Amino acid sequence: MRQGLDQTSNKTKTNTTDCRLPPRPEANYRIRLYDNTGCCREEIIKTIKKLNKEIQSAGGAGGYGTDSVTGKACSLLRNLTHQDAKIAFVATGTNGNHIVCRCAKQGKGIQDRVKIIVPPNSHLFKMEKDAPAELIGIDFLKVQARNGKIDISQLNRLTQEDLKDVSMLHIAQPTEYGTVYTTKEMKQISEFCKKNDLLFGVDGARLPYAAFQLKRDLREITTDVGVDIFTLGISKIGGDNGCAVILLTEKTWANGEKLDQNALYKYASQHAGTRSKTWLLSGQFQTLFENNHWQEIVRKPIKHARKFAAELVENGIKILYPVQTNGVFVELERSLQEKLRKDYGIDFCSWPFNEGKTNIARFMFPHNATKEMRQETTRAIIKIVTSEKKRIGAYGIF
Repeated sequence: MRQGLDQTSNKTKTNTTDCRLPPRPEANYRIRLYDNTGCCREEIIKTIKKLNKEIQSAGGAGGYGTDSVTGKACSLLRNLTHQDAKIAFVATGTNGNHIVCRCAKQGKGIQDRVKIIVPPNSHLFKMEKDAPAELIGIDFLKVQARNGKIDISQLNRLTQEDLKDVSMLHIAQPTEYGTVYTTKEMKQISEFCKKNDLLFGVDGARLPYAAFQLKRDLREITTDVGVDIFTLGISKIGGDNGCAVILLTEKTWANGEKLDQNALYKYASQHAGTRSKTWLLSGQFQTLFENNHWQEIVRKPIKHARKFAAELVENGIKILYPVQTNGVFVELERSLQEKLRKDYGIDFCSWPFNEGKTNIARFMFPHNATKEMRQETTRAIIKIVTSEKKRIGAYGIF
């Protein structure tokens, strides 16, 4: 296998360490710097209450996406992406990613295995690897990444033999490290996919953050750069769990199978993504994306992340990746991470996906982040790092 290229099959068990530590008492934590586990926005709660009353008054609603609320949400998302987009609302982002993977398998026999090109740090590979491999029949062709972004020069070195059985290239925008592909890079990836007859799939769990960083709208970073299918999540911007799978390019395969709206619905059902009360999901999209409300939501956490990183750098603490969205990756020894939790009541993700390294802490600023949360966390990190330097009388490990 050439340098920069790695293949992984479900036949080879990989070490997918869970980023979650054993459960800890809730009362121990005053600050939690995650963007996907906290409260919903107040306007989301109001939306659900309002819709609930309206549906109660109307005597009920159509099931599985046939209701008027879902119809309005689909119209909104089509206006934001593509007028002919095919949309399925599903329960979680993991559901959405599995449906995208299943689209990559379409056109093949039930026993056939296909490959998806991913960067080594892909959430699809690291956190969801077993499910796509075991349930769908997907293997992964890993191509080198830089700062979380797939290396386009490595893509262009792939031979036809390398691409045998590959049906999709899949990335996250932004990446797992919070870095963002430029529109130029997205177009280059799209060109590669079209040249090799591959679907271009995107995990958009935090897509609004990428759009804000690029000063673009959703259409400009999906349809206009050649994306074929993507997920759009809401839990990271203050919604409840939920995801829209958005198909921008219909396709008819050699065996006659069609990748279209019916296929999305079929795969959503097969992968336990459908909800009878779809209006609970779709109504939230209406609230978060109407009048570009998402832009105001993501502005604050991105601002906090940048200030947080700048203050740490000023105090000699290393930031591992460019801070372009709401995530900051800090080099911090595991013993100091535990001290931050135990002594200061601050919780965050001890990042496990860097080839066994244990000195990486990920801080994600949520939609409801405050100046006080940021400043208290900054002071605590600076204090424990300064104390540790004094204790050991050396600076090399930092």
